[in-house]
Amino acid sequence: MSLTRRRKQFLHHLMDVYQQTTRPVHYRTLASDMGVSQWTAYDMLRELEKLGYLSRDYIHDHGGVGRSRIVFVPTEKAVQLISRVCENRSTPAGWSEMEGRMIGLLQELRHAEMGPAVSRLIETVSHMPSGVTFCLSLLGLLTLFLGHAEEVIKTTVEQVILSLDQPRARILVFIGTMLGIVIQTVSDELEREMSRLIGRALSCVQELSDGELVGLVNFLSRALQQVQ
Repeated sequence: MSLTRRRKQFLHHLMDVYQQTTRPVHYRTLASDMGVSQWTAYDMLRELEKLGYLSRDYIHDHGGVGRSRIVFVPTEKAVQLISRVCENRSTPAGWSEMEGRMIGLLQELRHAEMGPAVSRLIETVSHMPSGVTFCLSLLGLLTLFLGHAEEVIKTTVEQVILSLDQPRARILVFIGTMLGIVIQTVSDELEREMSRLIGRALSCVQELSDGELVGLVNFLSRALQQVQ
């Protein structure tokens, strides 16, 4: 059994729904969205499960009373496949290496003292050329700030981001929201530097391609996991 074009369409759509809701996907939802019968959707998701791209779960309605419903969630294999597809469309050469370096830096700095960690990341961001590389580096910096915020702030920011459908909107809202958080926690001198970098990023995001934006959204999701 191979991953045909039709199966890829279903997998892509399920991933979109899952990313928007962060909840397991019922086959009826997919059937309605894609204009196919419930049984067609169910059979397709079963095939994707057999191929290792989905795993099934069972949920109960009405607070645990009543029949359980079969739902599906994407596996790591599916996430990696979709990330490669998005990357190959229009993200720049060396994207995986660039993203990996920033994730590694976040892992290294997440338990470090905030002052030196921020200074190191600001130095990294400041020397980045404009474009997706700069935006990725700034998202890493802002994610580090969020990692040191109160838990209720982290949860609220993540919920707001996930409520947005468009990649550009997610990135812009995250950057704008984090500006408000950052200026409440840094010195006047650092506030000016951060405001300058964020202003530059807000302009830069408007020029990015759809593929680059999808790449940034995927990176942001990974980065947020590093600071939880």
